[in-house]
Amino acid sequence: MLERTTFTNLVHLSISHLHAALREVERLHIQAVTGKKLLRPSDNPVGFSTAQAYRSTLEQIETWSNNLRDARLTLQASTQALQQMSGILMRARALASEGAHDTLTEDSRRALAAEVNGLLEQALTLANSRTPDHYVFAGSTTAQPPFQAIRDDQGRIVRVEYRGDARTATAPVAHGEWIRFLYSGLELLGGLRPDNGFIIGDETGLALGTGTSRVQGRVRVLLSHTTTIYAGGSGVAPGASSAHGDTILGPSGTHTLFLQDTSGTGTSGVVWLNGGPTITWTNSDTDLRVVGPHGEVVFIDTTNITPGFAGSVAITAHGTMSLDGGASASAIAFTTDQILQDGQGNVLFLNTASVRRVGENWIEFPQSYDIFTALIGLRDDLAQFRSLSGGEQVEAISRMISAIESAHSRVLHALGEQSATLAGLDTLEEQMQQAKLDLQERLGHLEEADLAELVVQLQARQNLMTLLLGATAMVLQPNLLDFLR
Repeated sequence: MLERTTFTNLVHLSISHLHAALREVERLHIQAVTGKKLLRPSDNPVGFSTAQAYRSTLEQIETWSNNLRDARLTLQASTQALQQMSGILMRARALASEGAHDTLTEDSRRALAAEVNGLLEQALTLANSRTPDHYVFAGSTTAQPPFQAIRDDQGRIVRVEYRGDARTATAPVAHGEWIRFLYSGLELLGGLRPDNGFIIGDETGLALGTGTSRVQGRVRVLLSHTTTIYAGGSGVAPGASSAHGDTILGPSGTHTLFLQDTSGTGTSGVVWLNGGPTITWTNSDTDLRVVGPHGEVVFIDTTNITPGFAGSVAITAHGTMSLDGGASASAIAFTTDQILQDGQGNVLFLNTASVRRVGENWIEFPQSYDIFTALIGLRDDLAQFRSLSGGEQVEAISRMISAIESAHSRVLHALGEQSATLAGLDTLEEQMQQAKLDLQERLGHLEEADLAELVVQLQARQNLMTLLLGATAMVLQPNLLDFLR
């Protein structure tokens, strides 16, 4: 049944239209005042969500920009210190060369020693360089000076102790990109104690032993596979390519093969290595390649699998180590302090207990002199503190030239790395600023109101309001007939 239109209904309807028109005028007015057309999600749900995403990205870029500025400030302080350190070492080398002449008088060498002592003091100051916020060569402990001088009764530096740590710090400066900006003084300036060496790469599991190795510079240790032995019961055997193709090493239990005969007759099934991907096999496979979760490989023969077998198979994988590319080799004993040597006099103490795969490791033994001990040693030999003979003094000073050159080489390497990083930051900052401008422009298109369009819309709403007010005024003038309705 149709509802009869009454005077009350007309009044309510007129007021409702007036409220709606006023709300729209209010919305347009707020846009005109604020200059924004997206004030709440209901204004444009999709546009509002997109604007929020743009704003979040802009905040992330701002964070990256702050990290980049902090990293640049730190790296600039660090590179400036390293550049001056390089100049100190160049001057020290020149003084060492001058002091190594056997015709030089004792007084002249003492004068050179005094200059070297001044260089040592400068080096200590540079090693404790800082930004307004932190020390740049302290690793992650940036609140205190990383290098502390120990002096004798006369105020001379006799040794320098490192009070920082060996860690470095990185910071994100772009999506998926991190920058290294805080370095350890031990790494950049050579450390304060002789280093027994370090291994580059840990894929093989090889480590240094506890004995004192004798190696000049760096050596390459080649780890090779010889034989793989599978525990009995499963029927699995080494494949045709096992001897030269298997990449696993280790005593029983280091690696595990899981094999299952799904046919029940030994004709087919599945196998996997160390929990890696599952591979199907049949009793016709004589050289099946099985890969583990970390890229380790074995070749197996499944022609004689025990029917119904399902379980793990312990593996023993033997191998050899060599310092001369395989010309001579020693069997891996899988012990904590195994000796490896070659015909050139290199002797290594290696921990092979955790060796797990073939490969090569470069082992480096840095010079035992760092910047400070090199300068202290040169100063003391020039000043004849050890009371050496004339010839011994000249030889000792000559040896210090090599120590200074080694320290200088490390400084130049660090300087080159950090200078390259700074150059990369400039390019990255330009890209970041461009991305920021692009996002701001897109955000402006979404959020900023068009004033000319607003004027037109407000004029239209004003005309509508005038009509609504006129119509409402007519409705609010009832007569007897209206009441009779």
